[in-house]
Amino acid sequence: MENIIKILGEHPTAVIADAAFKIGATVRLLPSNLYSLKPDARLIGKVTTVKCNNDLVSILEGLMRAESGDVLLIDNNGFSGAGCIGDVIVSEAVRKKISGIVVYGSIRDSQQISTMEISVFCTGKCSVGPLKLPGQQSKNGLVNVVLEIEGTSIKPGDILIGDVDGVIVVETDRLDEIISKAEEIEHKEETLMKRIESGESLTDIFGVKKFLEKREGDPEYLFNSHLAEQNETI
Repeated sequence: MENIIKILGEHPTAVIADAAFKIGATVRLLPSNLYSLKPDARLIGKVTTVKCNNDLVSILEGLMRAESGDVLLIDNNGFSGAGCIGDVIVSEAVRKKISGIVVYGSIRDSQQISTMEISVFCTGKCSVGPLKLPGQQSKNGLVNVVLEIEGTSIKPGDILIGDVDGVIVVETDRLDEIISKAEEIEHKEETLMKRIESGESLTDIFGVKKFLEKREGDPEYLFNSHLAEQNETI
């Protein structure tokens, strides 16, 4: 599994999402307002989940239980009023060789974290840590439970992949198929880029005029069907 995850991690999330779609596998998308602190951010690994509830201890427990190569996913309900991790906690993640951290909520010490050898995603920043909040704003968190984040379900052990285009979760039992299709897609895209660079028109390659003519007669005719007929992809 470790080697499969490593190979999968060589592909961008956009390609992985396309590959999963083409084989009929489910892709679960985490909120699009998650962003990385680095322009070259990249993480992939099995998920250790934390339902935070502004509880610092649950994050420490999650770090304790996470294994090298895991991704720590912290769900703090998108709360913007507390930076639930800072540079000290991230330093421990680096020491344990955690693949990365995703926080559905805010972090602090972002400047320091951005220089560390780890990718961190979050939805915001806040100077105040959770221990400074009034008691009624915190309750005990939970570790290694199924999370529901804006309608997306993530369970411990799922494979989570993140880069500057977003964060996704894919099915663990179809990784070989996804990798194979991702390699096929990247080969086709490289060929397509070379054709465009040589002077061919993208709209001619995709037969856009022909598609529009067909759709005029059949408004339900899909562009995906049209591309498949021509053995093209986008």
